[in-house]
Amino acid sequence: MSAARRLADPRHGFAAKLIALAVVGVALRIGFGFSLHEPGGDATFYHRVANSLADGDGFVSPIIGGATAAHPPLFPFLLAAVSLLGGTSEGIHQAAGCVIGASTAVVAGLAGRRIDGPRLGLIAAAGIAVYPPLLADDSLLLSESAYELAIALTVLAALRLLERATRPRVVLLGAAIGLAALGRAEALLLVPLLALPLVIRLDRGRLAAFALVCAGTAVVVLPWTARNTIVFDQVVLVSTNDGSVIAGANCPASYGRLLGQWDLGCTLRASSRSGRSAAERRAVEDLARDGSVSPETAADVLRAEGGNEAVVADRQRRRGLRYARHHSAALPKVVAARIGRTWSLYRVNEQVRTNRFLRGSPAWLEWLTVASFYLAALLAIAGAVALRRRRGELLVLLSPLVLVTLTSAIGYGTPRFRAAAEVAIVLLASVTLDRAA
Repeated sequence: MSAARRLADPRHGFAAKLIALAVVGVALRIGFGFSLHEPGGDATFYHRVANSLADGDGFVSPIIGGATAAHPPLFPFLLAAVSLLGGTSEGIHQAAGCVIGASTAVVAGLAGRRIDGPRLGLIAAAGIAVYPPLLADDSLLLSESAYELAIALTVLAALRLLERATRPRVVLLGAAIGLAALGRAEALLLVPLLALPLVIRLDRGRLAAFALVCAGTAVVVLPWTARNTIVFDQVVLVSTNDGSVIAGANCPASYGRLLGQWDLGCTLRASSRSGRSAAERRAVEDLARDGSVSPETAADVLRAEGGNEAVVADRQRRRGLRYARHHSAALPKVVAARIGRTWSLYRVNEQVRTNRFLRGSPAWLEWLTVASFYLAALLAIAGAVALRRRRGELLVLLSPLVLVTLTSAIGYGTPRFRAAAEVAIVLLASVTLDRAA
């Protein structure tokens, strides 16, 4: 075979080509992220907690210094490894997030090869490397970069289980789901959405296989849960963030002018025992004046409510759920708006304006991101139709889409919540492109 044919053959140098595509993905992510505003908000949390871990101070809040589980631990632990190697600056951590996100291209390529051969794998890896929604998620020092990688590992583990259902592969699927849950807690829903249907397809030993999946997930998640239970004196499975989500997504603002969205002011009000604390009033005033709350004011709010995140989260959760019960007639409209926002089908202009403000990105880039999602979604629908007779593979690739839809319906709507589905969308779109080729 000539050198040109070897180069064109997707089987030749497959691993090297995957790595080359991942390198392209790193370069694009760095170019995207460092051309916009410096990361802030959650990104600052991940950066500072990672350095705290590397310094031996533990998983502590960068706001008040006490134990925290405000966000899941996967991304800060990965950044802490970079800090231990000397990369402690925010810029280095942002670049590390780009590398983590671009690594998803390698895993997606391996998954694509298992679906329909090396050519599909290379198409999928290229798609992950250049897909604008992933460039945006991965380059801004946010946990989505690690979460997408964990979801890709889960998809790959599920495809390997479809090929041959051995006990190690069953346990590995559970462990991959557990790892994804340490990226975002809602990934635990993949146990009933993905693992359970897969083991039901087995000829025998279904109950034992499902028990092994659950054991694999528990081995990964329970050490973190045990730590949380000890430091907060109550069970916190993965994070305390669900209280904030529920309170901010179930209030007058998110049922009205911000239909289907989330409101920080509602979260702050739900945090307060009386609803009239001085710290809470100051935080709401800061939010109305500046559009954000300073770390110092946020620390005052938490201290005023006792300093225990889990207790505050319980209060937020109760008040958010109570509001939802009292306004249940509006829930169908609110849930539809949440799902529409996540899938860029509702108030897209508003989301583009918000992203431009937060990221400092030009309008054309944000609209390119939206358009590329629409194109990928259309190709993914065609890919799902092409795989309709291969129900196992289709189940694996559709389960993240169901997960994202459920998460948005329960929480609130934003394209960032689509992170778990983006890898599956690219893989399904790659099926269409592979068959067209």
